[in-house]
Amino acid sequence: EACAIVTSAAMINFLSLAVPLAILMIYDRIIPNKSLPTLAVLIAGIAVVIGIDLVLRLTRLSLESRLTARLDHLARTRHVEALLSRKNPSRISMSLDDLLRSLSQSSPGLARKMLFIKNVADIPFAFAFLGMIGLIAGKLVLLPIGICLVFGIWAILLGMSHRKAIRTLRTNSAQKQDFVDRVFDSLAQIKILAVEIPLLNRLSRLYERQAFWFRNQKQYSMTIGNVYGLFSQIMIGGVVVAGSCAVLDGDLSHGGLAAFTLLAGRALEPMRSVY
Repeated sequence: EACAIVTSAAMINFLSLAVPLAILMIYDRIIPNKSLPTLAVLIAGIAVVIGIDLVLRLTRLSLESRLTARLDHLARTRHVEALLSRKNPSRISMSLDDLLRSLSQSSPGLARKMLFIKNVADIPFAFAFLGMIGLIAGKLVLLPIGICLVFGIWAILLGMSHRKAIRTLRTNSAQKQDFVDRVFDSLAQIKILAVEIPLLNRLSRLYERQAFWFRNQKQYSMTIGNVYGLFSQIMIGGVVVAGSCAVLDGDLSHGGLAAFTLLAGRALEPMRSVY
């Protein structure tokens, strides 16, 4: 499944390179020469490419689901085998919560494996898109390169803050769980200590602190999507303005402007996977 995911991602990126080149031919060669039969063939080809792209994306999504399920199954099997391979398993207590906690700790590793597989296919094409822009638009490629660099720096800063929020959230969760385990270890103590206002205030503050960092962690998770949308609009707007000036000066054709716009919008996408 991993090889199939990389292959499908590579094919999707190849198709993303092919569509702007077809549009470049339509603007610069087909329309000026009024070659209607060739235009019909190219339009049909673009429609086929879009259909193949849709099939590949659905296939990759299905393969990612299968691979995630397989990795999760292997993780569960590994933890259960480690439990059963102990010399005296009956003397060592391991509750279902402990097993689920071990599995949840391995979930980030599974997610990193999936992202690594996708980045293997996506990252090289980020340079391919920029290289194609350089061939078509010349020095105008500096504009998308600069925007990608600014987005990358911003994403790194967000990632560092996101990681800090996750670590603090885990620390607060552990403190809360330790506090509950030490105090509420029996139903009798719950009844006795429930009337103690300072105790309840302490537990309330722990919950409030956990809720605060949980909100921060979720905020960082959602911020990168909004930042990506903002930079996508900046990329398209900057490319349109710079490309239009180049067309008016005679340095770029109309087809080159169209291809430049499509390629620039696509060049930013792999960086979101890197984040």
